[in-house]
Amino acid sequence: SLTGVNNRRSFMEKAEAEQMRSHRYKKTYSILMMDIDFFKKINDTYGHSVGDKALQSFTKITLQTLRTNDIFGRLGGEEFAAILIETEQEKAIHVAERLRKKVEKTVFTAGQTSFQFQVSIGVTQRLANDTSVNSIIQRADNALYDAKNGGRNRVVCH
Repeated sequence: SLTGVNNRRSFMEKAEAEQMRSHRYKKTYSILMMDIDFFKKINDTYGHSVGDKALQSFTKITLQTLRTNDIFGRLGGEEFAAILIETEQEKAIHVAERLRKKVEKTVFTAGQTSFQFQVSIGVTQRLANDTSVNSIIQRADNALYDAKNGGRNRVVCH
């Protein structure tokens, strides 16, 4: 309820439905796995109420960047995911980069506190032989961890 977007369960239900639809009609989609960099530091430095505002701000920027038919959710903590319906990987990388740059350039204000943060994003595309949405999400999650291990504030594709 904090962010007003799908929670993990709702996101996964919609992801499974999209997997079945895209498989049936031989369409593709891409998944973005996103994690706010050093979110614990935001909470520790500014307090949890400011951390909550950061989550809400990130959600707003993401919803402004995605199309209305894309599926977006908060999977937990500072981890989010999006399914870009009928979107190939190259286009998904552009969307992810656009989102990353918007977040990086935004100054967030909560009361008297102003700060900036960054996001790491993992990207992958549904392939013809992918039979499980979980395997696609895992591939995007692996790309996300590579982004974080590679220095954060970057987009990595698998």
